[in-house]
Amino acid sequence: MCDRVRLQLQQGELLIVNPRRKNGLIIYKTYHAEFAGPGAIIGGQFDLDVSKLLAVGNLSLVTPSNSQARKQAYKMRRQWVRLTKQI
Repeated sequence: MCDRVRLQLQQGELLIVNPRRKNGLIIYKTYHAEFAGPGAIIGGQFDLDVSKLLAVGNLSLVTPSNSQARKQAYKMRRQWVRLTKQI
């Protein structure tokens, strides 16, 4: 599944980690890795350089339904990045 998702991300597709499940995704890039937890958006211009993905839990991805859902998911992605920097 991660290979298929990686190809989708490299093509610029936007997906959201299902906010109703305990799951997430570790996104490996050239020089660092990021964690995208429940509610976080993945893909688009931010993840074109993904080299590897690691699913955490039972990964479930959904497509954003509208611009408001995308906006909220971008906020969640920023919060997950901030949280992991504190570790």
